[in-house]
Amino acid sequence: MHGKIQRKTMSRYLSGGVQWVRNWTGSRDYRDASLSSLPKDFESCFPFVVRRRSYNSWVRHTGRFDRRYPGTGLLTIDEATIIYNYGLILKPETVVEIGCWVGWSTAAWALPGVRLIAIDPILNGMPQGDSCRASLERFGLLSKVSLVGDYSQQALKMLAGSGVRAHGIFIDGDHQGDAPLQDAIAAQAIAADDCLITFHDMVLPNIGRALSWLGEHGWLCGVHYTAQVIGVAWRGAIHPIHCQPDPEVDWSTLLRKRYPHLAAFRSLA
Repeated sequence: MHGKIQRKTMSRYLSGGVQWVRNWTGSRDYRDASLSSLPKDFESCFPFVVRRRSYNSWVRHTGRFDRRYPGTGLLTIDEATIIYNYGLILKPETVVEIGCWVGWSTAAWALPGVRLIAIDPILNGMPQGDSCRASLERFGLLSKVSLVGDYSQQALKMLAGSGVRAHGIFIDGDHQGDAPLQDAIAAQAIAADDCLITFHDMVLPNIGRALSWLGEHGWLCGVHYTAQVIGVAWRGAIHPIHCQPDPEVDWSTLLRKRYPHLAAFRSLA
Protein backbone atom coordinates (compact mmCIF):
# COMPACT_ATOMS: atom_id res chain seq x y z
CA MET A 1 0.00 0.00 0.00
CA HIS A 2 1.00 3.61 -0.22
CA GLY A 3 -0.70 6.84 0.76
CA LYS A 4 -3.77 6.39 2.89
CA ILE A 5 -4.85 2.97 4.13
CA GLN A 6 -7.48 1.94 1.60
CA ARG A 7 -9.25 -1.35 2.19
CA LYS A 8 -11.12 -3.36 -0.39
CA THR A 9 -14.67 -2.10 -0.12
CA MET A 10 -16.20 -3.74 -3.16
CA SER A 11 -19.84 -2.81 -2.69
CA ARG A 12 -19.77 0.33 -4.83
CA TYR A 13 -18.37 -1.56 -7.79
CA LEU A 14 -20.35 -4.77 -7.40
CA SER A 15 -23.66 -3.65 -5.92
CA GLY A 16 -25.32 -2.53 -9.14
CA GLY A 17 -28.34 -1.17 -7.29
CA VAL A 18 -31.64 -2.81 -6.36
CA GLN A 19 -31.68 -5.25 -9.28
CA TRP A 20 -28.38 -6.71 -8.07
CA VAL A 21 -29.96 -7.46 -4.69
CA ARG A 22 -32.98 -9.09 -6.31
CA ASN A 23 -30.69 -11.48 -8.15
CA TRP A 24 -29.54 -12.91 -4.81
CA THR A 25 -31.26 -16.17 -3.86
CA GLY A 26 -28.87 -17.61 -1.27
CA SER A 27 -25.26 -18.67 -0.96
CA ARG A 28 -23.04 -21.67 -0.39
CA ASP A 29 -19.39 -22.55 -0.05
CA TYR A 30 -17.66 -24.00 -3.08
CA ARG A 31 -14.17 -25.39 -3.61
CA ASP A 32 -12.62 -27.73 -6.14
CA ALA A 33 -12.57 -31.15 -4.45
CA SER A 34 -9.30 -32.00 -6.21
CA LEU A 35 -7.46 -29.42 -4.09
CA SER A 36 -6.14 -30.01 -0.58
CA SER A 37 -8.62 -28.70 1.99
CA LEU A 38 -8.02 -26.03 4.59
CA PRO A 39 -7.66 -27.42 8.13
CA LYS A 40 -11.05 -28.16 9.69
CA ASP A 41 -10.46 -25.68 12.50
CA PHE A 42 -9.44 -22.85 10.15
CA GLU A 43 -12.53 -20.68 10.59
CA SER A 44 -12.75 -21.29 14.35
CA CYS A 45 -9.43 -19.51 14.82
CA PHE A 46 -11.13 -16.26 13.76
CA PRO A 47 -13.76 -15.68 16.48
CA PHE A 48 -15.07 -12.43 14.95
CA VAL A 49 -15.51 -13.76 11.42
CA VAL A 50 -19.12 -14.18 10.31
CA ARG A 51 -20.77 -15.52 7.17
CA ARG A 52 -23.06 -13.62 4.85
CA ARG A 53 -23.55 -13.21 1.14
CA SER A 54 -20.47 -12.07 -0.71
CA TYR A 55 -20.37 -8.74 -2.50
CA ASN A 56 -20.70 -10.53 -5.83
CA SER A 57 -24.31 -11.62 -6.16
CA TRP A 58 -23.60 -13.16 -9.57
CA VAL A 59 -21.38 -15.77 -7.92
CA ARG A 60 -23.43 -16.98 -4.99
CA HIS A 61 -20.62 -18.07 -2.72
CA THR A 62 -20.79 -17.37 0.98
CA GLY A 63 -18.62 -14.44 1.99
CA ARG A 64 -16.58 -14.05 5.17
CA PHE A 65 -16.30 -10.78 7.08
CA ASP A 66 -14.96 -9.71 10.43
CA ARG A 67 -18.11 -8.41 12.12
CA ARG A 68 -16.19 -5.46 13.58
CA TYR A 69 -15.29 -4.31 10.06
CA PRO A 70 -18.28 -5.27 7.91
CA GLY A 71 -17.20 -3.20 4.91
CA THR A 72 -14.13 -5.32 4.21
CA GLY A 73 -14.58 -8.77 2.71
CA LEU A 74 -12.19 -11.67 3.21
CA LEU A 75 -11.30 -14.47 0.81
CA THR A 76 -14.12 -16.92 0.18
CA ILE A 77 -13.44 -20.56 1.08
CA ASP A 78 -12.85 -21.22 -2.61
CA GLU A 79 -10.23 -18.48 -2.77
CA ALA A 80 -8.60 -19.34 0.56
CA THR A 81 -8.31 -22.96 -0.58
CA ILE A 82 -6.54 -21.88 -3.77
CA ILE A 83 -4.12 -19.72 -1.78
CA TYR A 84 -3.52 -22.59 0.66
CA ASN A 85 -2.65 -24.89 -2.24
CA TYR A 86 -0.24 -22.35 -3.66
CA GLY A 87 1.40 -22.35 -0.24
CA LEU A 88 1.78 -26.12 -0.48
CA ILE A 89 3.52 -25.71 -3.84
CA LEU A 90 5.82 -22.92 -2.68
CA LYS A 91 6.90 -24.26 0.72
CA PRO A 92 9.49 -23.77 2.16
CA GLU A 93 10.30 -20.75 -0.03
CA THR A 94 9.71 -17.09 0.85
CA VAL A 95 6.29 -15.58 0.12
CA VAL A 96 5.46 -11.88 0.58
CA GLU A 97 1.89 -10.84 1.30
CA ILE A 98 0.79 -7.25 0.68
CA GLY A 99 -2.28 -6.59 2.81
CA CYS A 100 -3.02 -8.98 5.67
CA TRP A 101 -5.93 -7.24 7.48
CA VAL A 102 -7.07 -9.61 10.30
CA GLY A 103 -4.87 -12.49 9.12
CA TRP A 104 -7.37 -14.66 7.20
CA SER A 105 -5.28 -14.86 4.03
CA THR A 106 -2.08 -14.73 6.08
CA ALA A 107 -2.98 -17.98 7.83
CA ALA A 108 -3.94 -19.62 4.52
CA TRP A 109 -0.49 -18.82 3.17
CA ALA A 110 1.48 -19.66 6.31
CA LEU A 111 -0.10 -22.97 7.31
CA PRO A 112 1.55 -25.00 4.52
CA GLY A 113 5.01 -23.95 5.72
CA VAL A 114 6.22 -21.10 3.52
CA ARG A 115 8.49 -18.42 4.97
CA LEU A 116 5.88 -15.66 5.01
CA ILE A 117 6.49 -11.91 5.22
CA ALA A 118 3.22 -9.98 5.66
CA ILE A 119 3.15 -6.24 4.96
CA ASP A 120 0.37 -3.95 6.15
CA PRO A 121 0.41 -0.57 7.95
CA ILE A 122 -2.38 -1.82 10.23
CA LEU A 123 0.26 -4.00 11.89
CA ASN A 124 1.71 -0.83 13.36
CA GLY A 125 -0.54 -0.41 16.42
CA MET A 126 -4.02 -0.77 14.88
CA PRO A 127 -6.65 -3.21 16.24
CA GLN A 128 -6.89 -5.13 12.98
CA GLY A 129 -3.18 -5.86 13.24
CA ASP A 130 -3.67 -7.07 16.81
CA SER A 131 -6.39 -9.40 15.51
CA CYS A 132 -4.02 -10.72 12.87
CA ARG A 133 -1.42 -11.51 15.53
CA ALA A 134 -4.02 -13.17 17.78
CA SER A 135 -5.26 -15.41 14.98
CA LEU A 136 -1.75 -16.43 14.00
CA GLU A 137 -1.08 -17.23 17.65
CA ARG A 138 -4.11 -19.56 17.72
CA PHE A 139 -2.61 -21.46 14.79
CA GLY A 140 0.83 -21.53 16.41
CA LEU A 141 2.18 -19.44 13.55
CA LEU A 142 2.99 -16.09 15.16
CA SER A 143 6.68 -16.82 15.57
CA LYS A 144 6.88 -18.19 12.03
CA VAL A 145 5.53 -15.15 10.17
CA SER A 146 7.44 -11.88 9.77
CA LEU A 147 5.01 -8.98 10.22
CA VAL A 148 5.98 -5.62 8.72
CA GLY A 149 3.89 -2.65 9.83
CA ASP A 150 4.53 -0.32 6.90
CA TYR A 151 3.16 0.74 3.54
CA SER A 152 3.99 -1.58 0.69
CA GLN A 153 6.18 0.76 -1.36
CA GLN A 154 8.52 1.49 1.53
CA ALA A 155 8.47 -2.10 2.79
CA LEU A 156 9.20 -3.64 -0.62
CA LYS A 157 12.11 -1.23 -1.12
CA MET A 158 13.47 -2.22 2.28
CA LEU A 159 13.12 -5.94 1.54
CA ALA A 160 14.80 -5.56 -1.84
CA GLY A 161 17.68 -3.68 -0.25
CA SER A 162 18.14 -6.44 2.30
CA GLY A 163 18.41 -9.05 -0.44
CA VAL A 164 15.01 -10.75 -0.05
CA ARG A 165 13.96 -12.72 -3.10
CA ALA A 166 10.45 -14.15 -3.00
CA HIS A 167 9.14 -17.14 -4.94
CA GLY A 168 5.55 -16.04 -4.18
CA ILE A 169 3.92 -12.62 -3.83
CA PHE A 170 0.26 -11.97 -2.94
CA ILE A 171 -1.12 -8.49 -3.72
CA ASP A 172 -4.31 -7.65 -1.82
CA GLY A 173 -3.69 -4.23 -0.32
CA ASP A 174 -4.75 -0.77 -1.47
CA HIS A 175 -7.31 -1.24 -4.26
CA GLN A 176 -7.62 2.43 -5.24
CA GLY A 177 -6.47 3.92 -8.54
CA ASP A 178 -3.04 2.80 -9.66
CA ALA A 179 -2.04 1.39 -6.25
CA PRO A 180 -2.27 -2.26 -7.42
CA LEU A 181 -0.14 -1.41 -10.45
CA GLN A 182 2.46 0.31 -8.29
CA ASP A 183 2.52 -2.73 -6.00
CA ALA A 184 3.08 -5.00 -9.00
CA ILE A 185 5.91 -2.81 -10.28
CA ALA A 186 7.57 -2.65 -6.86
CA ALA A 187 7.12 -6.40 -6.33
CA GLN A 188 9.39 -7.13 -9.28
CA ALA A 189 12.34 -5.89 -7.23
CA ILE A 190 11.97 -8.81 -4.82
CA ALA A 191 10.77 -11.44 -7.29
CA ALA A 192 13.01 -14.46 -7.76
CA ASP A 193 13.67 -15.77 -11.25
CA ASP A 194 11.20 -18.56 -10.47
CA CYS A 195 8.22 -16.67 -9.05
CA LEU A 196 4.45 -16.55 -8.92
CA ILE A 197 2.49 -13.34 -8.18
CA THR A 198 -1.20 -13.57 -7.21
CA PHE A 199 -3.84 -10.86 -7.03
CA HIS A 200 -7.20 -10.86 -5.25
CA ASP A 201 -10.26 -8.96 -6.54
CA MET A 202 -9.52 -9.15 -10.25
CA VAL A 203 -13.15 -8.20 -10.85
CA LEU A 204 -11.84 -4.64 -10.52
CA PRO A 205 -10.50 -3.37 -13.87
CA ASN A 206 -7.60 -1.48 -12.28
CA ILE A 207 -6.31 -4.72 -10.74
CA GLY A 208 -6.65 -6.30 -14.16
CA ARG A 209 -4.39 -3.54 -15.49
CA ALA A 210 -1.76 -4.46 -12.91
CA LEU A 211 -1.78 -8.07 -14.13
CA SER A 212 -1.68 -6.91 -17.74
CA TRP A 213 1.41 -4.82 -16.98
CA LEU A 214 3.22 -7.92 -15.74
CA GLY A 215 2.16 -9.71 -18.92
CA GLU A 216 3.75 -6.92 -20.93
CA HIS A 217 6.99 -7.39 -19.00
CA GLY A 218 7.67 -11.06 -19.58
CA TRP A 219 5.28 -12.80 -17.18
CA LEU A 220 2.68 -15.37 -18.18
CA CYS A 221 -0.77 -14.50 -16.87
CA GLY A 222 -4.06 -16.25 -16.06
CA VAL A 223 -7.04 -16.16 -13.75
CA HIS A 224 -8.93 -18.43 -11.40
CA TYR A 225 -12.68 -17.86 -11.71
CA THR A 226 -13.85 -17.30 -8.14
CA ALA A 227 -16.30 -14.87 -6.54
CA GLN A 228 -13.81 -12.00 -6.75
CA VAL A 229 -11.46 -13.69 -9.27
CA ILE A 230 -7.82 -14.45 -8.48
CA GLY A 231 -5.18 -13.31 -10.96
CA VAL A 232 -1.86 -15.10 -11.38
CA ALA A 233 1.41 -14.09 -13.06
CA TRP A 234 4.28 -16.54 -13.23
CA ARG A 235 7.72 -17.04 -14.70
CA GLY A 236 10.55 -19.57 -14.57
CA ALA A 237 10.08 -23.03 -13.15
CA ILE A 238 7.05 -22.23 -10.98
CA HIS A 239 3.69 -22.78 -12.63
CA PRO A 240 0.09 -22.11 -11.54
CA ILE A 241 -2.31 -24.74 -10.33
CA HIS A 242 -5.36 -25.59 -12.41
CA CYS A 243 -8.70 -26.09 -10.71
CA GLN A 244 -12.37 -26.37 -11.61
CA PRO A 245 -14.40 -23.16 -11.15
CA ASP A 246 -17.92 -23.55 -9.79
CA PRO A 247 -19.87 -25.37 -12.55
CA GLU A 248 -23.13 -23.80 -11.39
CA VAL A 249 -21.94 -20.36 -12.55
CA ASP A 250 -22.35 -19.35 -16.20
CA TRP A 251 -18.84 -17.94 -16.40
CA SER A 252 -18.81 -17.19 -20.11
CA THR A 253 -21.91 -14.99 -19.88
CA LEU A 254 -20.73 -13.37 -16.66
CA LEU A 255 -17.35 -12.47 -18.12
CA ARG A 256 -18.87 -11.15 -21.33
CA LYS A 257 -21.50 -8.99 -19.65
CA ARG A 258 -19.91 -7.96 -16.34
CA TYR A 259 -16.12 -8.38 -16.53
CA PRO A 260 -14.97 -8.01 -20.15
CA HIS A 261 -11.53 -6.87 -18.97
CA LEU A 262 -10.85 -10.48 -17.90
CA ALA A 263 -11.13 -11.79 -21.46
CA ALA A 264 -7.47 -10.99 -22.04
CA PHE A 265 -6.33 -13.65 -19.57
CA ARG A 266 -6.28 -17.40 -19.96
CA SER A 267 -8.44 -19.49 -17.65
CA LEU A 268 -6.58 -21.60 -15.10
CA ALA A 269 -9.33 -24.22 -15.07
